[in-house]
Amino acid sequence: MAPTDGANVDITQDDGIYSHHFTNFTSTGFYNVYIKVTGGFNDYSTVLRGPSSDCCGSAFISNDQSPSGQFQREAGPATFEVTTLSDREDSYPPAKVTDLRITKRYDQMVALQWTAVGDDFDAGVAAAYELKLLRNRSLIRNRFSDSEVELHSEIIKTTPLAEYGITLHHLLEIPKIERGLYYLGIRAVDEAGNAGEPSNAVALWVEGKQSIIQCTDEQIEAERLTQAATHARLSLVVLFITLFIIL
Repeated sequence: MAPTDGANVDITQDDGIYSHHFTNFTSTGFYNVYIKVTGGFNDYSTVLRGPSSDCCGSAFISNDQSPSGQFQREAGPATFEVTTLSDREDSYPPAKVTDLRITKRYDQMVALQWTAVGDDFDAGVAAAYELKLLRNRSLIRNRFSDSEVELHSEIIKTTPLAEYGITLHHLLEIPKIERGLYYLGIRAVDEAGNAGEPSNAVALWVEGKQSIIQCTDEQIEAERLTQAATHARLSLVVLFITLFIIL
């Protein structure tokens, strides 16, 4: 396994646990894993305090930091055996999105944010993301693939820049549905059609079917200019008629 600087191996931010998937097996047999962590002179450690969640990855919130100084930790080697290899060209699904959240709410839209996953777990770039709006939280976990229960769905295509660990953003237009509490979920899909697990569920309160229409300053100003132009044309017509009568 290649060395890493910790940039793209953190499934859940600030939980103190780093994870990585290795899928580039060329043959069956035994493989060794060795981990080495080195800290600099001015590195700080964080005391982890807070709850953990089974559904969405652990979450620890703490501001209690203390200088750790220079250190080095080693683990391994650990050995595991690969007994079979898949005949499929792409047999690994994308990883699970664990940090889907709403960053801003507008009248009829919400801004969403999540961390990109890979094509094969945390390697490569996922081809697309499936975003769905469902009636309750359990449907995201148990019936995400069932189109009959979805209230709204979108396919969000990616670019080669959407690598694992990159923050992704999306604007969702809220559909016209009944007033109530709904849930958003997302999952990644690769080019072979392999789908990752559905993400954490995000609650969304919808006011109802009635759309809220607001006029911006630009629209109001444009309306005033249009009215002014109309009055100007009427004034020219009146002036022309008056001159015609006098002549």
